[in-house]
Amino acid sequence: MTDATTHIFRVSLRAKIYRDIEIPSDRSLYDLAEAIVRAYGFDLDHAFGFFPKLTGNIFDAEPRYELFADMGEGGDSLSVKKTTVAQAFPKVRKTMTFLFDYGDEWRFRVEVLALGERQPRKRYPGVVASVGKAPPQYPDLGDEDWAIYPAAVSLPVNAVARIVLIDGIQLAKLMIQHGVGCGIEEALHIKRVDEDFFE
Repeated sequence: MTDATTHIFRVSLRAKIYRDIEIPSDRSLYDLAEAIVRAYGFDLDHAFGFFPKLTGNIFDAEPRYELFADMGEGGDSLSVKKTTVAQAFPKVRKTMTFLFDYGDEWRFRVEVLALGERQPRKRYPGVVASVGKAPPQYPDLGDEDWAIYPAAVSLPVNAVARIVLIDGIQLAKLMIQHGVGCGIEEALHIKRVDEDFFE
């Protein structure tokens, strides 16, 4: 594959929500991630990865490419900054999951539609087709588009999930116990006399 080639991807959030993106084949997976996030109007403010598995537990699939590898925390993951698009997606129809934001788990299906040739004076990467309205990255619960929010719909059909409803008091206790959304206002220090000091 020469430096003059491009990859044309279909990046789908749902069947009727996708962006076709063209990017030079020698660009990094980090560049592809940035193009995907920008095409959906999101901010690149979370970690991400590319996984060869499309459903279920994608985290045990290999090879996987994660930003964590570039931060020295990736375990068996490979670098997104050192891996080119052509290395991770060597042929047409190669498909991976792009996971953006490990908390909210935005899962995009990324498939190579075709290979192209780089055109002079054309800016890359670029969106060559856009279908469907992109959901907001951080929707308001009153927003009618929030149903697309991954937390509301991303569980696979065969996933084993247990949802537990809790009240505000229990939520506050759990937040304090795990240090979420709170900080130490005042600390109490209890002193004891060291009896060995007087011997």
